[in-house]
Amino acid sequence: MSTNTASNSSWFKDETSLIAELRRSRLGLGSAPDIAGYMELRELARGGQGVVYTAQQQSTKRPVALKVLSEAPFSGRSRLRFDREVELAASLRHPGIVRVYDSGSTRDGRRYLAMELVDGQRLDEWAKVDRDWRRIVPVFAAICEAIQHAHQRGVIHRDIKPSNVRVDADGTAKVLDFGLARPVELTADETQVTQNGQFMGSMPFASPEQASGENDKIDTRSDVYSLGVMLYNLLTGKFPYNVDGSLREVIERINTQTPLPLRRNAANAPQDLDIVVATCLAKEPQHRYQSSGDLAADLRHVLAGEPIKAVRESAWRTLGRQAKRYRAIAWTTGIAAALVAGLLVVTVRASDIAKRERDAAKAQTTIAEQQKQRAESASQFLTSLFGVTTPDNPKGGADLRAETMLDLSIAEIDKRFANDKATAGQIYSHFGAAYTSLGKTDKGAEAFKTAMERTCEVHGENSPEYLNALANYTDALMRLNNLEAAMPLALQSVALLDRVPGVKPADGVAIISRLGLLICKQGKPKEAIVLYQQALAGFKPVTKEERYIFAKTTNNIASAQHELGEYDSALMNYRAAYNDFVARDGVASGDAIITANNIAVLLIAVGNNEAAAAELKKIVDACEANLGPEHPNTILFTGNYAKALQDSGKVKESLPIFASVFERRVRLLGETNRDTLITINNYAMALSADGQHDRSLEMSRKALELRTNTLGEKQVDTIISINAMGRILHAAGKPSEAWSYFERALALSAPETGNVPAQSSTRAAILCNAGYCLTDLSKFDDAEKLIGEGKAIYAATVPATSPVFARIAKEEQKLAEKRTATR
Repeated sequence: MSTNTASNSSWFKDETSLIAELRRSRLGLGSAPDIAGYMELRELARGGQGVVYTAQQQSTKRPVALKVLSEAPFSGRSRLRFDREVELAASLRHPGIVRVYDSGSTRDGRRYLAMELVDGQRLDEWAKVDRDWRRIVPVFAAICEAIQHAHQRGVIHRDIKPSNVRVDADGTAKVLDFGLARPVELTADETQVTQNGQFMGSMPFASPEQASGENDKIDTRSDVYSLGVMLYNLLTGKFPYNVDGSLREVIERINTQTPLPLRRNAANAPQDLDIVVATCLAKEPQHRYQSSGDLAADLRHVLAGEPIKAVRESAWRTLGRQAKRYRAIAWTTGIAAALVAGLLVVTVRASDIAKRERDAAKAQTTIAEQQKQRAESASQFLTSLFGVTTPDNPKGGADLRAETMLDLSIAEIDKRFANDKATAGQIYSHFGAAYTSLGKTDKGAEAFKTAMERTCEVHGENSPEYLNALANYTDALMRLNNLEAAMPLALQSVALLDRVPGVKPADGVAIISRLGLLICKQGKPKEAIVLYQQALAGFKPVTKEERYIFAKTTNNIASAQHELGEYDSALMNYRAAYNDFVARDGVASGDAIITANNIAVLLIAVGNNEAAAAELKKIVDACEANLGPEHPNTILFTGNYAKALQDSGKVKESLPIFASVFERRVRLLGETNRDTLITINNYAMALSADGQHDRSLEMSRKALELRTNTLGEKQVDTIISINAMGRILHAAGKPSEAWSYFERALALSAPETGNVPAQSSTRAAILCNAGYCLTDLSKFDDAEKLIGEGKAIYAATVPATSPVFARIAKEEQKLAEKRTATR
């Protein structure tokens, strides 16, 4: 007896084996259950819920599939789920859905379901024989139409995957297994079966809301997402993102990772089919096909070579997605050392207040219905924009430049929605985001301002809608560097925190962090850090959005520490933010690229130019691959890369890169744009370092003239240009002319003017450059005084390893030698 015990004990060495064995013994493996009215039972398949047998129904003599539940006696939840499957499946009558004939209980109390028996292959096995899209898409369109039939009768499948579809010898597909299906509207009993936080479905094919266990947010559009994953998988044999790894990792990717384009893995697929799949896989339900019927219709259009509905909507969403992701990027901080060097350190503003639309299918209040109607009206209007025509574009559509389309259409908003200011406000906000993504920040700011005004008229100031619109306009003003106008709006947002109902802790952090960023840009980094730390005090990020806001605020703290010369702390916080951004969206995400750029700029500040250049080259490559060469961020970081090359002594290598950046800036933004002027200044300094003094002076004069005319003489950018003119003239061997510019820069940056922070690297650079010039004019005492003042400021603001100290030491030695020679 002991021998038998030992030999039979191996099957329960682990819990999984034990459970499996218990189920097998419970089901009576090897002996089919005795079910009245059915004969010749043979096991066909075995799954988590039970076993499927083939059998013959005695009364009709037809073959059937018998699904027998594994649990006996029934748990309450299992009984509810099985009975629901019977009820829902029996209500469906469609040639693409397996029919239900009968249900009941076995003699030992287990429930069974008698269904139509399909003699065919699993869908994925059928597809892998030949993945030609012309073969697969017609069958798939029929599957979508079958799912649409279920949706129209209030049934959501929730477990769409290839193994739940069979294809017969004639190529007819049938959907089966509604074991996880539920009605669109839940009753009290059904709510017990489907609980929030409990995942239902098959993870690789699940929608973001389904993968996160947010079952109250699942609707018919969740099935559309699963259909998109399944179509991608059938056409490529792959998934649109990596589904390997831990459960947490897979859920994170489903929720955040941008799906790989279909044509990346199926090069022969037409562009329109790529758009169809991408529309299915939108993270937000409102951006997907709103029904599987719409999806089926577009698939039929692809097969017929006809225009698809998703083209215009996809084009608009691309603008909106870029705007949302990158609209915070293209402004510089007040880090004076970076401004003097012409490098852009980018601060990441806290994200816009998150607003999630509730599913239309469960909307039961008047407010929810109004929001739905406004969203539909806005969607219809925005879609219609891609039909705009002009004399040089009589067909309208994709050939029309996005900016031109926006310019032509923005005047129509108030006309079209004269009696619906709420919808008008939403559309103006979309226009603001689109203009900003195109680099047209001034037009974006005007659109955001109008959106704020319309929103206030409808909702009032003490509303979440107005708070969000206010934040958008504040950010727009900050991008324009209009700090004076942005500050009162940021303060108003903070004041509204106590008056607006339902503000989440993450929203409060975002609003306070925005105010901190403004204070930092006004030359008060210490005060900004205090605000940032107050915002994060007691804030424990849990959700994806909360962790994102935490990382952005951490990056802003690092930027302030960078400006204060607290380089070790800044580097630590930059790296912490960078790791969070990479974990969330990958190394090519906008936020990760921004923070990597900040790390590179910090490396330059401590004199490690070669390492900085190497880091920036990686950033430029990532931007060009993911954003394209003309995206504002690609151009921004390419300019920083050129400056790093120059500072590491590779001047000739930097010149063609500067030239490319200059050409793109002027062509895309115009020569008066702030970023264009920074590029002109940098390019001029590189030309000067290469000995091309005449061309350098020409460009520098142009930058100074434009800055003076557009900003005025007292603005810090103009003062930097004046200092740059002095440096270039001095390098060209014209110290007397150079001194006239240095003298102006000294006066305009004097502490009493308030134009430039007294203890800043900008002021230190001007003092030192002026001193170097006076040395060559043999005004040694004045030169020594100015160099000493600049050196003292540098000592308090930059690390001892900074290359500025080597330059100062060299100039001090030169001054001493010249003074000795003249005695």
